Amino acid sequence: MDTIATKRHKRLVEILVAARKEKRVRQAELARRVGKTQTFVARIEAGQRRIDAIELLSLCRIIGVDPIKVIRKVLKIEDELWRANGRGR
Repeated sequence: MDTIATKRHKRLVEILVAARKEKRVRQAELARRVGKTQTFVARIEAGQRRIDAIELLSLCRIIGVDPIKVIRKVLKIEDELWRANGRGR
């Protein structure tokens, strides 16, 4: 399943970028603390690389956001997509 081009993935990236900027964590600092290159973070933020669950937890911890709240925000877009497609739960 390709998850990069989905609205959910785009929303996840938007949430993480906004949180990183709000907490004033630079891409290079985030990359260093997660043990990756700045390019790794830039590719995530450009929507060119998907994020696995463990990476999400690490990114959230370093940025200083609750991963459960991030997931809930992503699920909100999921609910909106379901309703828009007539698949209410």
